[in-house]
Amino acid sequence: MIAQRLHLAAGFHSSERDWVVDRLAALGSRLRSYRDDEIELEISLKDRKGVEKRVMLQCWINHGHRLHLVATSSPPRPSESFPRRSTRSATN
Repeated sequence: MIAQRLHLAAGFHSSERDWVVDRLAALGSRLRSYRDDEIELEISLKDRKGVEKRVMLQCWINHGHRLHLVATSSPPRPSESFPRRSTRSATN
């Protein structure tokens, strides 16, 4: 379902399509309760080479009413980027 319903928007190249579909494969099991024609997916990439790189995945589900879901990436927080130093001091 993912491959048929996914639209690559700004920032992604058509040559990356298979790679993106592979990364989103697990999403298929979550969407299988809907018919293929009820699902629309779009993924975009902003500022590919910059420090503010951001991926956005949008999903529209047309099942009685239109539901719009959005997932975005976030840059790592400084505390997650570097190993934590112990605040305890060793005494011998």
